[in-house]
Order: sequence, then structure tokens, then C-alpha cells
Amino acid sequence: MAGILEGEACFDWNDALKKYPRIRIEMRDEDVIKRVQKLCGGNAKVIPHNRSNPKHNTTYSFQVAERNAVKDVLLAVYPWMGKRRRQIIDELLNVL
Repeated sequence: MAGILEGEACFDWNDALKKYPRIRIEMRDEDVIKRVQKLCGGNAKVIPHNRSNPKHNTTYSFQVAERNAVKDVLLAVYPWMGKRRRQIIDELLNVL
């Protein structure tokens, strides 16, 4: 899970006031994103994004936005994240 989140996820804020940390992920592999979604707590809905251009593949996304769930996921993957991700995670954890 840490590898997928390191490469595919976005750790950011749900609003401009930086009050609501979240984890967002979007990718083409529906089976992988569903597994990661279950590991992150399983409450977030996986949403398909169909592309208007038939040459582009459908992608799937979900986000973790509930404070305790975000904190649990961030703490679980922190040791395996790279320097840049750990800095972002530190910022988010300071708010939680």
C-alpha cells in the first residue's frame, strides 16, 4: 500500500484554509485501487471516471477525508515514504 500511495496518491487539504487533510488517489487499475481503498478503511466510494476520448482509459479514484482515517493511514505508511512525502505528511499530522 505504501508504494502505491507513494507513487499515485496526493496528500493535500480539502479546503483553502488547510483545515481538512485528505488522501486522494486515482489510477487505471480498478482492482488495485479497490484493494488500497479497503486497506485505507473501506468507507470511501471508488468512483469511475469515463473519458470523453475513446483512446483514454477509464480511471478510478477515491479519497480518505475523515480525520481519524487520514491519521491512521498516514501513520501506517510514514516509515516507507520518501523524504518529500514525509514532509507533507508531517504538515498534515500537525493539523490532526
